[in-house]
Amino acid sequence: MAEKNKKTFKMPHTFVIMMVIILFATLLTWIIPAGQYVRVENADGVKVVDPNQFSFIDRCPVNPLLIPLYIVNSMCKRVDLMLVIIFSGGAFDLISKSGALHSAVARVAKVFQNRLYIFIPIMLPVCKPIIAVLALWSFVGMWNSYFDAMIYLNDANLQPLQLVLRSILVQNTPQPGMIADIQSTAEMAKIAEQLKYATIVVSSLPLLVMYPFFQKYFDKGIMVGSVKG
Repeated sequence: MAEKNKKTFKMPHTFVIMMVIILFATLLTWIIPAGQYVRVENADGVKVVDPNQFSFIDRCPVNPLLIPLYIVNSMCKRVDLMLVIIFSGGAFDLISKSGALHSAVARVAKVFQNRLYIFIPIMLPVCKPIIAVLALWSFVGMWNSYFDAMIYLNDANLQPLQLVLRSILVQNTPQPGMIADIQSTAEMAKIAEQLKYATIVVSSLPLLVMYPFFQKYFDKGIMVGSVKG
């Protein structure tokens, strides 16, 4: 009898969880003090946060009564995309519930059973744009990567090109206080700018050579499976 009366935990609805999170975040805007860090430019010319310079600013708490207005405004701005998702999802659900999709998949699987040599030539042209785009993106990511080599390599003879180019840029960037002469500072800055341009050309050359061969697949590969809004 005790086991029957024991209540099991039931996960709340998704909308309930979302509203709880929104209200909790709104409450935090009234409790947590607001502040900002000062951003400074490092030796590489990149703006980073200085952890030693922090200042408090006036809080901008969110009015909970305006949350429905924010939701309505966001829905009005993206109503075209929402309709596309709703109608396409409804059409897919209709096809799935009617059994047509399962029947088609089962029929195709039955036809190509133990006939992989027929399936591969059919699917490879369809997947070729996606494969080309993924290959290009993977190559760009590997070509621009220098951080792993900087951590794990101790031998300068084994350093990749990107790490060598980064070292050239860092070593030839004039640091404040190192050069007192204004003319020397200007000459060093000019040399540093020329080295940056040369580095950009050298690092971009393989991509410029590869891109014409992948360009015809690039747009098609990105747009495959995307939602047109």
